[in-house]
Amino acid sequence: MNKKIYVCIIIILAILLLITGTYSIVHYFFNYNCTNWFKKSVKNDSYIIIGEEIGDTFWNSDSKAIITIKDNDRYKFLVSFETRIENEGNDLTEENYKQFNEKLLPGVKHIIGVRLPALRKIAKETAKSNYSEYLNEAGTMLGEASYHEEFMVWGLVIAYIKADRSEVERHLDEFVPKINNWAVCDSCVTSYKFMQKESDFWFDYVKKYAESKNEFELRFMIVSLMSHFLDKEHIDEILTICGKIDHDGYYVKMGNAWALSVCYVKFPEKTRAFLEKDTLDDFTHNKAIQKIRESYRVSKEEKEQLTCLKR
Repeated sequence: MNKKIYVCIIIILAILLLITGTYSIVHYFFNYNCTNWFKKSVKNDSYIIIGEEIGDTFWNSDSKAIITIKDNDRYKFLVSFETRIENEGNDLTEENYKQFNEKLLPGVKHIIGVRLPALRKIAKETAKSNYSEYLNEAGTMLGEASYHEEFMVWGLVIAYIKADRSEVERHLDEFVPKINNWAVCDSCVTSYKFMQKESDFWFDYVKKYAESKNEFELRFMIVSLMSHFLDKEHIDEILTICGKIDHDGYYVKMGNAWALSVCYVKFPEKTRAFLEKDTLDDFTHNKAIQKIRESYRVSKEEKEQLTCLKR
């Protein structure tokens, strides 16, 4: 290799080093500064939620933010996490915060935007401390003006406490009527593993909501049956319960269709016989078949046969 090629290689390397070095310096000074986005107190100043924007949107098409939750009563930070928010190169404002919240759950107004793993961490820490005081306070204070995350933590704490059955039942009696969206319902219900340990008692407990007119009480029952009791002992009664549900709520119908699709995967013959003669409304019936046909655990032949059952 002659001398000119060596010189060219050195020049190219020098240019690359200059470019990467310049970018690193700019990235450090412009992309690692933090500016305040929002700071809100909840539960009578017991907790503070702090939002900080990281970096400069001049260098990014969206914004990066750190969300931190501080427990003022115990003088400690509970959790901190990063999230990225599409913002078209603009700085984050209160209006951005409002729009960010509204996109997460349709119809739910009060949302901070904390991810489920972080909420589980908060719930587990709370369950290890004076959970009785917390749950009693949550049952009394949380209402329409409360944050989505407060309801989520409330329901998750019930999943993690070490308490006798009667105490857990009492807390569920307070919590279930206040469930106001599918995310709180499904995330909490699927965490209630304690229902599998005393299945006879808890099976009867969730069945009591079968006659409820409340959309999310019914969904609570449906998701509970599907998540914790779908076995040989209970499948016949679960199909009977699902077949008797008559409610116009969208999340009841979708939950029922979801449950029936899981029933089919685990008990195809029994569920197919049910679908051949059920009296469900057309939407729920067809949605159940659609969800079954979308499953990777159902054969192509079965999917084709199920098409004939659509209304």
